[in-house]
Amino acid sequence: MTHLVIVVYNRYDNLKHWLECWSQCDQTDAQLVVIHNTDKEDWQYQHLCEVYNVTYIQRPNVGYDIGAFQDVCRGRLNFPDWQRLLWVTDDTFPMSKTFIKEFNDQMEPGTGVACMCVSNHVKRHIRTTGFMIDRTTAERLTFCADPVTTKEDCYQFEHRSRRDTFLEQVVHRELLRKQCLLTTKILVMPFMESKKMVVM
Repeated sequence: MTHLVIVVYNRYDNLKHWLECWSQCDQTDAQLVVIHNTDKEDWQYQHLCEVYNVTYIQRPNVGYDIGAFQDVCRGRLNFPDWQRLLWVTDDTFPMSKTFIKEFNDQMEPGTGVACMCVSNHVKRHIRTTGFMIDRTTAERLTFCADPVTTKEDCYQFEHRSRRDTFLEQVVHRELLRKQCLLTTKILVMPFMESKKMVVM
């Protein structure tokens, strides 16, 4: 089973839109989990997830999305047993009803990560707004801090570390990394960021 994770902070409308999208998508062999980074208890998010029958996990807003990802990798949350994650931030939306399958199709034997976008901005790196990872790979990842607490910790993992960014760790371990873009046409892209579209 694939666990789709949406990480949300304070964008309630984005989460609502995501859940509306998800209700129209192919959910075969997939479970949606919402991880809510929050500074205070806000039951409207939990209630919304209950309405859509979606697993909801609340955690302190420490370490942003990468802190939440590290917590899942290290087994620190009450997260369902999993073998494969599709990790998505709340400002990235599906552009295909079969996006789960499109990512899963890239996860051939020996592939540890499939991603929405590899960016050359700052340095070549995996955009952490949308990627799929298997559990074995996730458990082998290292972070510059444990726990991740600051924006700089997140940037080090994504693109600032000299040799241990997310992408570099995957490449050094000789795991295939595939970019899950089927064509450069927007309509068949698995995901789109609400702020901007990155087409490669």
